[in-house]
Amino acid sequence: MEQRRAKGCMCSGAVAAGTLPHEVPSWEVIIEKEWNRHEGARFFLSQSVALAWQHSTISAFQAPVVRVSDANDVFVDGLYDFVLVESIAGQAPAFQHQQRPNLWLFFASDQRWWIGQEKAKRSQDAMGIAHSEAVAPGTHPANAGIWQVRSTTSWEECQTMQVRAEPGVMRARDKWTKASLEVTPVQIWGTTCCHGVCKISSAADGEPPTYQLADEADLWLYMAMDGCWWVSSTECKDGVKACGYLRSAVVEPGTLPQHVDQWMEFQNGSWQPRSMVRILLPDMAGLGWMTTQEAAKQHPVIEIAGVTGPKFNGLYDVQAPNPVERGAPTYQHQVNRDLFLYLADDGRWWVGNANAMQQRRGGTRMCSDRVRPGFLPTETSLGWYIFDDTVKDWELHESVKVS
Repeated sequence: MEQRRAKGCMCSGAVAAGTLPHEVPSWEVIIEKEWNRHEGARFFLSQSVALAWQHSTISAFQAPVVRVSDANDVFVDGLYDFVLVESIAGQAPAFQHQQRPNLWLFFASDQRWWIGQEKAKRSQDAMGIAHSEAVAPGTHPANAGIWQVRSTTSWEECQTMQVRAEPGVMRARDKWTKASLEVTPVQIWGTTCCHGVCKISSAADGEPPTYQLADEADLWLYMAMDGCWWVSSTECKDGVKACGYLRSAVVEPGTLPQHVDQWMEFQNGSWQPRSMVRILLPDMAGLGWMTTQEAAKQHPVIEIAGVTGPKFNGLYDVQAPNPVERGAPTYQHQVNRDLFLYLADDGRWWVGNANAMQQRRGGTRMCSDRVRPGFLPTETSLGWYIFDDTVKDWELHESVKVS
């Protein structure tokens, strides 16, 4: 520079006197020891940069949702929402994944659009799962050229990856605001980790609701950072952590727990699908038990066989339902009239005496897995447990048959 030598890493063509760098339309750069024209290389006035991004932000207001598809990575694909509070005036807008709130589409310091974690977005670090070509200020990610996606060992061009604005598509917060009209207390059924009513803890507009178990102050049902519903502790709920005892798959924004059909439960050191688990509205639970009441009328006598130890074997008659209640049917032993098969408040079928049955509390010696409304004790998939007085513990007895 001091000798004004024509030597460096980037140069313009010959220009007229008075031409400033930002007025030069094209530049050359060294590629493999040769000078080559680089169409994307430009200098900009900082005011021009701010204005270009301001126009881009206005466009994001008009079409706030961006869709990423065919990125060969299901973690990347999905809808991203323009977030005003995360977009600084005069800088590029930022977009947040609708289902994975920790994933962002943002403009980094290397002048590329990136898809990466919130930490990288905040510091504008060129880090993440995918990135675009280097672009001029104001370029929407939909116009950012060919994208590259990270593979195991390198970056690879992804010709199929598409990024496009989606006018008219609802943002996640709008979907949650709409869903908030349906937020009511729910009931958890069929799990081993918990059971019962979940009361509403919070239900702010634009945010997924949070529920607390009525009988377990340290258990919560909440939406975590991975876009799944979780049942976990207060500590995990406060940190919005993806950890706990029960979880759904990733769900669309606005999907309340009662709309989820498939749940996973952590058992024996791994996650297991649990077809029995449901989270239901009280009316849905009542309707399920009404169905079983009708089924019990068609088959009013059931038999328990294969029990070793307690004298619970024998025939049980269905009892006439209380016309006011919409609960599960109750069965009475034909010989021992103080012995009942009934559904207790913990969501399990129990064998117990009249006092335990009337209070809907657990009996003393025999119970089933937890069930969801609509499942009679004759369901063949149910496991039955008998308390062993010798070892003072509950043991699964596969010999027990209820039919």
